[in-house]
Amino acid sequence: MRADENEIWVDVQEQVITVRVNREWLWSGTVTFPLSQIGLVAESFVTMPTSIDWQTVTLYQPTAQN
Repeated sequence: MRADENEIWVDVQEQVITVRVNREWLWSGTVTFPLSQIGLVAESFVTMPTSIDWQTVTLYQPTAQN
């Protein structure tokens, strides 16, 4: 990962979501809406133009455990 890149992790277990940026905890909580309604939104608070380039999106699904 380059120094100017960020890594966003969204972990979902049942109705509990945990969000990490660069592996640091940002937020977690229980949601009551369908998990298919989740999206990623970015916002910048600097005065210069900001762009976001989603180079990779990887979805993981846990394997069934016996």
